[in-house]
Amino acid sequence: MAKNVNKKQPNKRYTVSEVLDLLEDCGDYESADVRPLFNLMNEQFQKYFQQEENLSVDESMIPYFGRHSAKQFIKGKPIRYGYKVWILTTSLGYAINLIPYQGAATVKALPGLGMGGQVVLDLVTALSQNCFHVTFDNLFSSLALAEELTRRGLACTGTICTGTIRANRTGDCPILDTKTMEKKARGSYDFKADNEKGMIMTRWNDNNVVTLLSNKYGVEPLGTASRWSKKEGQRVAVPQPNVVKHYNSTMGGVDRLDQNVGLYRCGINSKKWWWPTLLYLIDMCVQQTWQLYRRLHESAIFPKDQLARCIKCQVGVHDRCFAHFHSK
Repeated sequence: MAKNVNKKQPNKRYTVSEVLDLLEDCGDYESADVRPLFNLMNEQFQKYFQQEENLSVDESMIPYFGRHSAKQFIKGKPIRYGYKVWILTTSLGYAINLIPYQGAATVKALPGLGMGGQVVLDLVTALSQNCFHVTFDNLFSSLALAEELTRRGLACTGTICTGTIRANRTGDCPILDTKTMEKKARGSYDFKADNEKGMIMTRWNDNNVVTLLSNKYGVEPLGTASRWSKKEGQRVAVPQPNVVKHYNSTMGGVDRLDQNVGLYRCGINSKKWWWPTLLYLIDMCVQQTWQLYRRLHESAIFPKDQLARCIKCQVGVHDRCFAHFHSK
């Protein structure tokens, strides 16, 4: 950017659109103007990343209702219209790497991986060590991706299919098919292990049949899950494979991030396509700072039993803060 600034006017104040024009072009795709901002943010996020074993990959949406070729519509999402961003996060929602979706030019996929698998590989390149466990859903999972991550020394767990969706990704694995599993009792499971490749595929019958692939977790130790039984009229314990437990506990990082950003989202009414992305990155920085503060100053997060509520404004404040900010 520095080489594009007018040296005759070093003190000139630039507008946001002018700054985007000055940024070095990163290609001919839809998000080329804002990609340098993402690269800058990724560099800072990775610089202050507190090492954590369990990471997750998922998609996030930046709300936008104007016209743009990169705008997406995803049915059933809290934010249905907007820009899609692929994110690698910790289990609590600290973002490590972000890749904006820009159509076919997003990534150049290796043979057999597809866009979803290649997105995961591009996101994990930000990891300096191979001591992490990455979790992702059936949008990204495949046997080819698990083999590639295993070759790179990374542990992974992902859903291959839910019900009969994307069942073709199981390859030639001789595991029980979904129709047979649906006829079995809730909590039934089947698994197959490949000792040469170090992977285990598990199929479990819950409310639906779910199939998971992992190179770290298997069925044992077998746990239990509480489910409502319509026949007995009460909650019952059903068997749950260990891989399902770990998938549920490590997959929600991006959802936590979306929740934090959505609670205090900056709002500006504008049809300019780049405004939502810029505000999203500002919101992301605030969320990242909060995550670092919680991680580095855990003693400053007060327990709920030490909170009091102000009658005047109905805000929960710690007992030690009332004297400074509120009156009982």
